Amino acid sequence: MTKHIMIDLETMDTLPTTVVLSCGAVFFDPEAETIDKTHTFLAYPNLQEQLDNGRTISADTLLWWMKQSSEARGDWIKARQVKLDTFRENFRTWCGDRMRVWSNGSCFDVAIMENLLEHTRIPWRYWNIRDTRTLWDIHPYDKSKKEETAHTALEDAIAQAERVIESWPK
Repeated sequence: MTKHIMIDLETMDTLPTTVVLSCGAVFFDPEAETIDKTHTFLAYPNLQEQLDNGRTISADTLLWWMKQSSEARGDWIKARQVKLDTFRENFRTWCGDRMRVWSNGSCFDVAIMENLLEHTRIPWRYWNIRDTRTLWDIHPYDKSKKEETAHTALEDAIAQAERVIESWPK
């Protein structure tokens, strides 16, 4: 059986080399209409280590973060950061293999994760990358439903998986 995961990142730039503030991911099955909220992934890669490795921050994104809610900023400001190697290994272990990976846009979260993983031991194949925006353009979800706390990685990943499940049967 093919596994599906939804990834959401909070970042400090829009380039694949961006500093990643947080990574949230969740397993889900759009056909069975289930989300595994008991076995989620949430981690905060060490910011200084990322900067020391040449990852980027843009002024525009920094200013954008300053305008976001204190809840969204507090999610990563107060978090316990993990070393990059630990983050990479924990993510690969959590993912396993043979999966379809989803994100909100095909060339943002997944591209950044592949860059952060240093393009080695990527737990998915390029042909298994899925894009929520394309699905939602074809089969929109109900936008009147309550939104999660915006810009918190795990909550966003769960909400995006819920929206995929809503659109999938169409």
